[in-house]
Amino acid sequence: MLDERSRQEKWKGAPESELIKEIVRLSRRVEAFERKTGATDDISVDAVDPIDLIRLKDAEAALRESENLFQSIIDNSPACISLKDLEQRYILVNKAFADMYGAPVQTFAGTIAGPKLTPSDREAMLALEKQVINTGKSITRERTQILVSGKQLFQLTTKFPVRDTKGDVTAIATITSDIADIRNAKQELEDVQARLSDILKIAPEAIVSMDATGQIMVFNDAAERIFGYRADEIIGRNLDILLPERFRANHMEYLEGFIDSEVESRPMSQRGEISGLRKDGMEFPIEASISQLRSRGQIVLTVTLHDITESKNAELLLHKALGDAQRADQSKQNFLANMSHELRTPLNAIMGFSEIMENQLFGEIGNERYRGYIGDIASSARHLLDMVNDVLDISKLEAGLQELHVTEFDIVEAIEDATRVVRGLMEAKDQRFVMEIEGKLSEMQADKTAFRQILVNLLSNAVKFTPEGGEIGLEVSFVQQDDPSQDLVSLTISDSGSGIPQEDIERILTPFVQVRQIDHTGKGGTGLGLSIVNSLVHLHDGTLLIESELGVGTRVHVRLPRISRFEVASQLEIWQ
Repeated sequence: MLDERSRQEKWKGAPESELIKEIVRLSRRVEAFERKTGATDDISVDAVDPIDLIRLKDAEAALRESENLFQSIIDNSPACISLKDLEQRYILVNKAFADMYGAPVQTFAGTIAGPKLTPSDREAMLALEKQVINTGKSITRERTQILVSGKQLFQLTTKFPVRDTKGDVTAIATITSDIADIRNAKQELEDVQARLSDILKIAPEAIVSMDATGQIMVFNDAAERIFGYRADEIIGRNLDILLPERFRANHMEYLEGFIDSEVESRPMSQRGEISGLRKDGMEFPIEASISQLRSRGQIVLTVTLHDITESKNAELLLHKALGDAQRADQSKQNFLANMSHELRTPLNAIMGFSEIMENQLFGEIGNERYRGYIGDIASSARHLLDMVNDVLDISKLEAGLQELHVTEFDIVEAIEDATRVVRGLMEAKDQRFVMEIEGKLSEMQADKTAFRQILVNLLSNAVKFTPEGGEIGLEVSFVQQDDPSQDLVSLTISDSGSGIPQEDIERILTPFVQVRQIDHTGKGGTGLGLSIVNSLVHLHDGTLLIESELGVGTRVHVRLPRISRFEVASQLEIWQ
């Protein structure tokens, strides 16, 4: 005979269906015993046959054992179990039932007081029990109950009839499981699926998933737009339908090779350019990648692709535009080469002959007014030649055709040579020139002509935009670094002109941009001087910084490597 602990261990964790069967079996056994023994309390022992007495005692022991076993099953069941008679009185409830409704077991036993439900939920429960009594069949429902306290319960409930030996319904048993966790998990799964569906719907790229045989399982909205098929037309069919016929023969072989490789993903374009096939039979270029997911013994292949027709067309247009630009650039270079000859030759002649006439090498000029005109002719020719030279220089720099002729030269000598060119302009405007050289300057490696042009252009700009009687400054120094090979030559050109607005400082480094239409000399310019300087500085791996304040003046800082990164006396194309 099983003791109490053994009975509890036997039924702990048993399936609910087994518990139900055992409860019904024990209920019938109790009823059978009661019918057999009748009113045993009134029977005299003397009137009872000893054999019957023994049988009676055995029956009583069996009844007690059945009751104990029955109670063990009830108490150890994780499900909520209750038994009610036909008059709605609770015959028994287990601990799980009492815990679910937050009341002691004694609250329910022998009473019709059930869980404190809302009126509508109580009516629904009674209606189910009435249906069980009337039909004699069990009913299983997934339902939500709301207690008077407001607590919400999610339950899976089975109500079934309990019958006596005659088959009459004598009670109603109820087994209820709390399915809140299952319901929440189900809701979370539905939420995840909904989010995944939304992601697939709004994804800009076509997403097509298939099994290992190529049978399509997922076909999102973008795929519908690109290929022209509805999802219900394509799901279940092979991916071959989306490929031009010439690709289909190798398609399955490619998929099998990809699966065998166990690589998670790879671009499909590594096989070369690929195309898709629309429903209307039109081919179009695509870029695609394929990935594989292995889950529960299954393989899901997903292709992500997009139509690159527009980018292909843009690429063709770009190639055409590039070819047109190259031809236009060549035409410009040819034009500049012709202009170099056609303009410089007559300008040099004009300047040469005007100087002869101005110096009266072949005799005096009778009218003094002619001498003034000749001076104007020479000055205008020089100005025009400077403009032509600027245009040619910036064109060469922009085209990457400027050559560096790197040599080693004396810095002070190069500076004096450059300042000599602009001293005449300063004297003509009665401007004061101040030059400060810090420390002892030695040789530097750079393109001497470019170095001179940088200084001449910056000093000329300072003179041009500084009024008569103003001041021009030039500061020169070495900026020493930890590594002597990284030393810098610092040049600062300053003026007392009207200054440049802050918003215009970056613009003036752009070719043909001028902040003012007319300078202080009354002569316009090309707007190329600073642009040429900026290009030459960067060509030497240097830096250029402009500081300016309206009404105060401008300071231009140039720093160049003292030792060029190019080999001395080399001739290299820039930006190669």
